[in-house]
Amino acid sequence: MTTSGERYVKQLADLDVTLRRLNSKTTELRKKKKEVQTHLHAWMVRHNHDKYEGYSVAKISPKAKPKRKPAKAKKQDALALFQQVGIDDPERFWDEFTLTQKVVVDANADDAGEGDEGDEN
Repeated sequence: MTTSGERYVKQLADLDVTLRRLNSKTTELRKKKKEVQTHLHAWMVRHNHDKYEGYSVAKISPKAKPKRKPAKAKKQDALALFQQVGIDDPERFWDEFTLTQKVVVDANADDAGEGDEGDEN
């Protein structure tokens, strides 16, 4: 006889496997979609079609990924802003600010164990 806990663990493991498989498949499909859109875009441009069967050149045109600002530049910009608005010690403020951005897991969270009342097995 299996306990409820064992059933939950098995169910979670099965769901994790299924989600990984689906995420992998979704990634493959997105790559394939992008490839086909690129080919359709090139074909539409070659044949002077602004729209074709519900797709427009503008909608499917390849988009360049925006460049991310390096962390060092982000910090420099933030320090300049902090100084501009009158913060006395921008460097210390930056350090404290970045600490607030970190995730802290509280073991005594109020919602821990929600939905498990009366099911100790």
